[in-house]
Amino acid sequence: MQCWTRRESAVTKILLDTNVLVAAYVKEHEHHSTSLALWERIGLETTYISTHVLAEFFASVTRLPHGMGILPDHALLCLQEALAQLRIISLEEKDYRRALARTVASGGTGGRIYDALHLEAALKAGVSTIYTWNLKHFLPLAADTNLRVLSPAQTT
Repeated sequence: MQCWTRRESAVTKILLDTNVLVAAYVKEHEHHSTSLALWERIGLETTYISTHVLAEFFASVTRLPHGMGILPDHALLCLQEALAQLRIISLEEKDYRRALARTVASGGTGGRIYDALHLEAALKAGVSTIYTWNLKHFLPLAADTNLRVLSPAQTT
């Protein structure tokens, strides 16, 4: 079974937020078509995720509402297939400290820290663009960086 397909293309380095991968994977998701179109056009060697995406993706797709959730073994299989096509950025203690400081400085609370972790991974990987459906939370976090934060609906 193949869950993900992509064409090779040369684009700038990007980082995907978990919500983009979830939407690309779940056919019933309101952003499925747009997220899948982004997935299909991005470059294999230039797409990054943070290690935190692994847990967020698994948690999200195995507990989706309205019967859309999938079995854990299928989620793992599809995640492993996606990982073969992505570069994973691991964070260290210093990255977590920066993410915490960035969250506080931007007025963030609660789960905003997870967005800050993705942003720190993007900075560590040297990407130019983060794709997310959560612009409201990411834009304040990225205000003091050169990162572009776009939704998959926006063209670069």
